[in-house]
Amino acid sequence: MTEQISELRFTGTAALQFEARELGDLPRTGWRYDGVPLAATETVADHSHSAALIGLVLVAMEGADPGRTALLCVLHDLPETRTGDQTPVTRRYVAAAPRAVAGDQVAAAHPNVRDVVLGAIGEIEDDKTPETRWAARPCAAATP
Repeated sequence: MTEQISELRFTGTAALQFEARELGDLPRTGWRYDGVPLAATETVADHSHSAALIGLVLVAMEGADPGRTALLCVLHDLPETRTGDQTPVTRRYVAAAPRAVAGDQVAAAHPNVRDVVLGAIGEIEDDKTPETRWAARPCAAATP
C-alpha cells in the first residue's frame, strides 16, 4: 500500500512539473492590448524568469530574502496553466482563485511539494511580507 501511495505521489509531482512546463508555450496576453504582435510577445515562463531575477536583486538591496522572492516570482503564475494569462484588465472581470487552482494542481503531488507551492501561492495572495511586495513589483511593472 505504501509503495502504491509513493508511486501515485511521484506521478502527481511529475504531472505538476509537466503542467508547469506549459507556461513556456503560453504567450503573455497583455502585450496584445498594446498592439504587440503575438509572435513578438514573451511567454509566461519568460516573464516569470525575468521577474525572479529582478525581484531577487531588488529584495537583496533591501536586505530581505532573495531566495524566497525568487521562489515566489517563479511560482506566481503557476495557476495560469489552467486560467490563462491574467492581466490587470482581465482580473477585473474574471474571478480566478489562485489558491484553489494551485490546490487542484498539487492535489496529487508529494506532500512536501504541495506544501511549498501552496505556501508560496498563499503568501503571494496575502502580500504581507517584503518578499511578496518585491515579488509583485517586477511582475506589475512588466505587465502592459
